[in-house]
Amino acid sequence: MKRQLLSILGIAAGLSVSAQLADGSTAPDFTSTDLDGNTHSLYADYLDQGKVVILDISATWCGPCWSYHNSHAMKDVSDAFGIGGANMIFPLFDEGDASTTVADLNGTGGNTTGDWVTGTPYPIFDDADIANAYQIAYYPTVYGICPDRTLYEIGGQTSQYQDKSASGLVLFAKNQCGISLPSDNAAMQDAEGKICEGAMTSKATIVNHGDADLTSATLTLSFGGNVVETINWTGTLSTMGTEEVAFSEISSPSAGTYTVEVTMPNGNTDMYTGADVVTFETESVSSTPSNFVKVEVKTDNYGSETTWSLTDASGNVVASGGPYTDGTSAVVYSEFHELTPGCYNFVINDAYGDGVDAGYGVGYYKIFDENGTVFVSGASFTTQEKKTFALEAGQLNLSVADDAVAFNMYPNPVQDELIINGNVNGLVNVAVYNQIGALVMEATNVSVEGGYKLDMSELVAGNYFVNITGENVNISERVNVVK
Repeated sequence: MKRQLLSILGIAAGLSVSAQLADGSTAPDFTSTDLDGNTHSLYADYLDQGKVVILDISATWCGPCWSYHNSHAMKDVSDAFGIGGANMIFPLFDEGDASTTVADLNGTGGNTTGDWVTGTPYPIFDDADIANAYQIAYYPTVYGICPDRTLYEIGGQTSQYQDKSASGLVLFAKNQCGISLPSDNAAMQDAEGKICEGAMTSKATIVNHGDADLTSATLTLSFGGNVVETINWTGTLSTMGTEEVAFSEISSPSAGTYTVEVTMPNGNTDMYTGADVVTFETESVSSTPSNFVKVEVKTDNYGSETTWSLTDASGNVVASGGPYTDGTSAVVYSEFHELTPGCYNFVINDAYGDGVDAGYGVGYYKIFDENGTVFVSGASFTTQEKKTFALEAGQLNLSVADDAVAFNMYPNPVQDELIINGNVNGLVNVAVYNQIGALVMEATNVSVEGGYKLDMSELVAGNYFVNITGENVNISERVNVVK
């Protein structure tokens, strides 16, 4: 869905659908006033000063634009390489649709996907003249502009530069524009601390903003001005390479704001300290009394981009899913898993980088407990999202009902015949699995509208999973067979 819509959006907005400015073209100069009242001239203030400009031209109603904004690629580059950082790469944002308003940029208008202003450290323009000058055919369009005034589209449909991540933007400035990065420049990308069952696990991501390989650095975790832990990290990170570093588990942690600081890259003083510190608020994870969980994923047209995994507190993978099938929008995939009490991490990935909702509210993920309550959910992310949760001891005697299709199975518990009834279009396949995942019986090309009778009398007592698959349906339910 996402790829086709990118070009269609330009037509819907009344934009010219002629080709974007060709790579190597001279960037049109402009002078515009940002939302803070400051005037910026592309040539005089940036290019003629030897700076690289990353120009994001988007629209407040554009889903892929919102997804890219929330990837924080522009923010990360601004923090590290703009004012306060290395002072060499400057992201600029222009809302290019003349019909939108400043209220839309602030997230309070009627034609917006959210608040584009809060937390954005780089200039924001509301100037359709810029979009017109740059011959925008679709949103978002991201241009990298070198000091010699040549421009290159980044991440465009035919662009030679496809990587719009913070790493891709910086490497564009280095490789195409010839910007000399500082030799020793470590930074922090992000950090988090999760409190689960009274203990906190925390981690931070270090990134190399320098030209030389980063082989060592010091990471310091602090709370209230007091050092909690110091890690002398070693490894090998090339320019814009990242690595996640885990701190020791803390029993009975203090709740509040923690800081993580990186110092001494390669044993030297950091040349730029603007991005050396990140903070995080401790987060108590969701918990539920349940031994069974149901993981439900609703995909967009590109199911092959979606994968997920569920790991226990020791990092062992206890369940996983995907990649799924392309070309079938809004298909629901669901499955049950029996788990022991404890802390778990759910990680979902999208290879294209626009989450499972593709910026249009198409898909989602949900985790249900055995009472049918959703306690973990999400949809809008970029390449990856992580959620931590805790399971307490459950009852093991309740069935989760699917909310995506009017569908039920009864009686449950069942002794002989199970009635499967649903408003599913067309014929479906029914497969029954035991608790170790072995197929024990199946029925193909049956209709469940009005009720289908499945004879389970020959099965031994225990819990089974009944999986229903068909056009736009993939549903599992736990059924208890009694004798």
